[in-house]
Amino acid sequence: MIAWFNGLSYTVDLYFPGCDSLHSTAYVTGSVTNQLLYLGSDRLAVVNSTAPSLQAFDLSISGAVLHEVFFPQGSNPWAITVGYGQVWVTLLLSGQVATISLDDWTLGGAVDVPEYPYGVAVAG
Repeated sequence: MIAWFNGLSYTVDLYFPGCDSLHSTAYVTGSVTNQLLYLGSDRLAVVNSTAPSLQAFDLSISGAVLHEVFFPQGSNPWAITVGYGQVWVTLLLSGQVATISLDDWTLGGAVDVPEYPYGVAVAG
């Protein structure tokens, strides 16, 4: 399956190459989606800027929001990765990288980093 977001309509489409099938508007996101990431186990995470949040969707159910975590207003969540049992989200305008537990989907601590953290990756 291939997923992409449509920034101006705040939606995610899903394409299934094996059967050449497109599911338009499978999910409705928050405003100004920046990145999406496959989390495994049929879960897709999306970060939204102006509605500062992370949403996790169940890929086996169209439209189903599994979890939604909110960040401080004006923090501008930008990039996302997963590792060490957590989701890591850069907060572009706060100069932080926040963590969200995959066990209970709670917002954990934040690491202060130099300003404008634009990308994030887990290695090792």
